[in-house]
Amino acid sequence: MWPRGLSKNLRCCASYHEYYDFQRTNDPKVYSLVVSRSDPKEDAWEPYSDIKDTQLEFTILDPHIRTALPPVAGRPGVYSTQIRVRVRDRHSMFKSVIDYEPKGWTYLHHSITVAVVPPRHDGYPRILGAA
Repeated sequence: MWPRGLSKNLRCCASYHEYYDFQRTNDPKVYSLVVSRSDPKEDAWEPYSDIKDTQLEFTILDPHIRTALPPVAGRPGVYSTQIRVRVRDRHSMFKSVIDYEPKGWTYLHHSITVAVVPPRHDGYPRILGAA
């Protein structure tokens, strides 16, 4: 079955990224990925949670963060992580990348680009010493 490409196939079914359109500079970054593998006997895709070394890259020029993307207990095929990082207070585009190339399996490559914006002028805390 391997020569015909019917087994050992992985695919990314869905990905979830909070604040999909844009994020603010101090917001926590949460990224989830749903992975399935092919079942040639049933001719269907089933959730797959046996990947132990998946990594997520959250990158711009600086910072460049690479972190583990562990499976979520009780949710087959779902991998998730939360990153707390302070990004620069300026407009920028960050890219979340999954690039997983296991031996004997098909490759998983998935990326999402998200704008990171500083808080609006009314989003900063106010200090009123005279009040």
